[in-house]
Amino acid sequence: MKNLEKEKHEMIFTSNMNLNYHTYMENKYSSTSKYSNSISILLSSTATLSMIEYIPNSLVPYKTFFTAICAFFIAVTNTIVMAFKINEKASDHSFFRRGWTEIASSLSELELKSNSMKKSDIIDELLEIKKKMSRLHKEEPSPNKKRLDISFNETCKQMGLQPPHKKSV
Repeated sequence: MKNLEKEKHEMIFTSNMNLNYHTYMENKYSSTSKYSNSISILLSSTATLSMIEYIPNSLVPYKTFFTAICAFFIAVTNTIVMAFKINEKASDHSFFRRGWTEIASSLSELELKSNSMKKSDIIDELLEIKKKMSRLHKEEPSPNKKRLDISFNETCKQMGLQPPHKKSV
């Protein structure tokens, strides 16, 4: 294992970057799902109301057209959510955010107790955490490269670091 402090630092950086990334992605997909569900419910309610004679008499000739337009937008909204698997993606990123949170927590705990540990025990714990990181990386879907670069830069700022090379965003 390379320099112990450098190794710990890199693992902390990696866990923080992945935590930033998956938190953002989970929030993005969750809010998209919430908005689409709200739109779908609103349009469904509007279409239902238009079918049960709540439309003023002056608009009665357009009732069928109005109901059809609402139904069309309901179908489009729900199709987008299903086709792009928005709910699945939110759930996936939630899973990975929890995994990276556990890893970051393990690293923080190790940092706190490392002064009272033997170097060999620290190395053993780091190797165990590294295995968990590796397993999590293997399960992750392909990242959004632009968002990953943003997370990299955000993590550098959070940790008071300058990026080793400029990541464009």
